[in-house]
Amino acid sequence: MTEKLFLTADSCLNHCGDPLSFGGDKEKILSYASFAAGKMLHKYIKGYDRLKIPVFEGIFSGKKSVPEITRKKYAGCSQSQIKRLMSCVFLDMICSGKPVFIFPVSFDDRYSLLRPERIIAELKGDTDGIGKKIKRNISRSALSKRSYPFVQKSVFKMRGKLLLKIGAAVMKSSVNERTFVKRFNQEKFFRKIDTEHFSPRVSDFCEKNFMLDLAALYAITFLGLSFRDIYTVDEVFGFSDADMDIRSKDDIKGEAAFRMISDIEGQNDENTVRMLIKMGEELLKLPLPEIDSDNAILLAEKYPFYCAAADIGDAYIRASDGNRQIWLVMERDFQTEHRRAAARARLLSQYRDVVRLCEEIVSLSQMGGADISEAKGIKKAKLLENEVKIYG
Repeated sequence: MTEKLFLTADSCLNHCGDPLSFGGDKEKILSYASFAAGKMLHKYIKGYDRLKIPVFEGIFSGKKSVPEITRKKYAGCSQSQIKRLMSCVFLDMICSGKPVFIFPVSFDDRYSLLRPERIIAELKGDTDGIGKKIKRNISRSALSKRSYPFVQKSVFKMRGKLLLKIGAAVMKSSVNERTFVKRFNQEKFFRKIDTEHFSPRVSDFCEKNFMLDLAALYAITFLGLSFRDIYTVDEVFGFSDADMDIRSKDDIKGEAAFRMISDIEGQNDENTVRMLIKMGEELLKLPLPEIDSDNAILLAEKYPFYCAAADIGDAYIRASDGNRQIWLVMERDFQTEHRRAAARARLLSQYRDVVRLCEEIVSLSQMGGADISEAKGIKKAKLLENEVKIYG
């Protein structure tokens, strides 16, 4: 696909190839380049701005992106200078008639990287001050029907690298979301409870670091909250719902933790096991977050859900199998149900492998990785991906 974009004509185009060597007003050239490139690329910039990365990261000529070409060409310049010079490099590529491709970013359902489009330009305005060669190059490039198969192939190879960069940007947002949700839930679930002084029975049943996610599963099982109500930023601000007796989700979270701990303290082992069996039945209904281990963007987007799945799995395993007396009662009275729930808990716990893969994305991108396949955690994540497809 080819996209024709309008380029504001100006004599500054004559000097975009090497603005730092120009004997006149360099600032004028840099300012023009920033304005002209921004106007030319405005329909693509919005998507990249949401990711907080320059649109030039998604623009390639052959095997190099605009930032890579700029850093190599102006190796002695500061980072702030490089940032400004990217517009000049981009316009110079257009003025030289080179095949230039851009990967558009879409946000329809989720972040996604669309097929690359070839950029051609049409000069708009007074072109008298622009060199004949530049005008000829732009005109020929726009009229050419060549497909540039070898260049396109090189650009497609760069897709994995760009996916990593976008994945790294999404990860920053997802890590913040995960941190916020966990802190928020900690506050709401335990607002009635002194978490520093659990009774010996509660401490033996499940240590403090597992208690939050066990309480979350209790809220899902007995008080009608959903997985998204607890682990999604858009849902954690609970408002009154008619089907929840007009109580807010926040109130339900506090009630869930209080009731769960009261049950553990006040019930005998047999009744506590029945509680766990019901929670295990709900565990089997929990959604298994989608895994696409080749797609760094999707992995980064779903990072909070992978963490939540692993946390719930770990909490259930600790509560059901970590206390010998509880385990013995479960095996004696509910062996089939226990083993089914424990198997699902272990599957959820394995999402920790995908969490580790997600956490590699940022460092892998910073090191210039070609794509997610270079990550150390890719093999384990792929194994889980296949298992989830079977059981999901």
